[in-house]
Amino acid sequence: MAYPAASGFNQNAGTLVPQTWAARLLANYYAATCLHSICNTNQANLIKDQGDTVIIRTTPTIAIKSGYKKGQKLEYDQPLTDRIELLIDKGDVYGFVIDDIDEKQSDVMFTDEWLIDATEQFKISVDRQAFSLVYPDAHAKNKGANSGKITGMYNMGAAGAPLAIDKNNAIDVIVNVNSVLTEQNVPKPGRWIVIPDWMRNKLMTSEIRQVQITGDSVSPIRNGLIGRIDDTDIYVSNLLPYATDSGHYCNHILAGHRDAITFASQFVKNESFRAQDTFGTRYRGLQVWGIKVVKPEALVDVFAYAA
Repeated sequence: MAYPAASGFNQNAGTLVPQTWAARLLANYYAATCLHSICNTNQANLIKDQGDTVIIRTTPTIAIKSGYKKGQKLEYDQPLTDRIELLIDKGDVYGFVIDDIDEKQSDVMFTDEWLIDATEQFKISVDRQAFSLVYPDAHAKNKGANSGKITGMYNMGAAGAPLAIDKNNAIDVIVNVNSVLTEQNVPKPGRWIVIPDWMRNKLMTSEIRQVQITGDSVSPIRNGLIGRIDDTDIYVSNLLPYATDSGHYCNHILAGHRDAITFASQFVKNESFRAQDTFGTRYRGLQVWGIKVVKPEALVDVFAYAA
């Protein structure tokens, strides 16, 4: 658009005054991804192609018999090791072509930028799908209005009765999630929770500003980042599943332990080759992956909205 001129004044824009193009492409913004940080990824090196199945062996529970008496004959069990199958049955792809003329005449090196964008979009796509796949598999005692295997006293929200979260109870929710996990004997190290940004907002305006809440020597408000609360790593994501319930925008807030979910992914193909029907280069990539909740007792589903 030319610089404005008075009525009747001759404009030279587009003839004597050239247009100037920026020397760099405008960067994209990407949703934060955290799947690799909250899942067990030990099986990733075992997969090669879509359709592969990874067999995971579990540790049996050894029965303890009480009331032993001196001289009593012992009974011996034969523990069985169960197997869990992780099916690598999902695949995401990208593909684009760069024309030779465009590449030659362009004043910016855009190929690498496009490939970087493809990598980021892969991560976003997988996180969004994965979160939607795992939350239904949380243990029955780790979701709903009566969560807690022992006490049943913690409200995690449910369809038709989502949990209201405001700045006054946001920290309580995280503490209650940890109580639910503790009632399932889930170890403290390795715990995490993924929250939507609206819950981050509630936390940041709550009493979390008091250093003693986290036991940190520096307030967690530093640089706008939330680190740990009640020995739990806090992740913020815009990719959590959502639904409209009782007139509210609700999210499935996921929490648990790294052992709860097994995730494996691999870039099977990431290649370039000459186009056959035009002068150009085609780029394409294939990522295969699979995900499974292997310890439901270590996964919590909080169904909630911002109050």
